[in-house]
Amino acid sequence: MESGFLGYGRFLDGDSDSFRDVVSEYGNRLLYFIFNYIKNITAAEDLMEDVFVELIVRKKKFNTEPEFRAYIFKTARNKALNYIKKESKYSSEELDEETPDEKESLDKMVFDEERELILASCLDDLRPEYRDALYLVYFENLSYEQTAKILKKNKKQVDNLVYRAKLAMRNELESRGIHGVADL
Repeated sequence: MESGFLGYGRFLDGDSDSFRDVVSEYGNRLLYFIFNYIKNITAAEDLMEDVFVELIVRKKKFNTEPEFRAYIFKTARNKALNYIKKESKYSSEELDEETPDEKESLDKMVFDEERELILASCLDDLRPEYRDALYLVYFENLSYEQTAKILKKNKKQVDNLVYRAKLAMRNELESRGIHGVADL
């Protein structure tokens, strides 16, 4: 199986089966990213599928993999924010709180090692802007410039967010008994 980016390129060239590589590589990561916004696993799955549908329908060409990733995560963020806006119009209640089962199943899908589970849990407890900045920069390996475009901030703001998020993450890890964390 090749990378999702290369699979998308082959898809654009007419190989419809290669789109499976895109879904395989980016599906769980997009699901986790969307879930962190809307806290509803079923809706997050639907929105993740919408991101892939948009890739199929729009058939936009990308020159690099980071450009491709930035596009799909920006699309996912916009879909999540639109979902939240739509839900708030139709409901006077807050968005449903996540259930422990939803949280556990999602974490098991995305993080299969204990260390990563602890990191994910600490990440979830951070302020949303810290969490998003760390996730995009460190888990998705996007540049500060690409992260800035996704989060609609400038590069300096992302730099500050990442710095503060690393401090907050270190404090969160230490509060859970994990000490001596090297520079994150």
